[in-house]
Amino acid sequence: MKRQRESERDINNIDRLEDMSDFFLLHIMKFMNVKDVVQTCILSKRWKNLWKSMTNLTLYCLDKSYIFSKFVSQMLSDHDSSLPLQNLDFAQIDTPQTTLLEVIE
Repeated sequence: MKRQRESERDINNIDRLEDMSDFFLLHIMKFMNVKDVVQTCILSKRWKNLWKSMTNLTLYCLDKSYIFSKFVSQMLSDHDSSLPLQNLDFAQIDTPQTTLLEVIE
């Protein structure tokens, strides 16, 4: 009986995320908000640069914000340049897209 409890405890303590491949983690991250994706870098050493390999990014901005522009600029400059972005979408409310596109250039 005691062994069974220990076995159950071991099963419950398995870190399933660490066992997943980077490819699978990046696929899951594709459905997350970019801000949350970038914040995954604090989870562990393995996750520190994982977000930089994202090839599909969707950015949301609700207002004209210098902070958002700065975030986009920093995020794009930190992205792994050996992996081209396949898709980069901007979803903005109350901000002309040309303003944000100027940040990228």
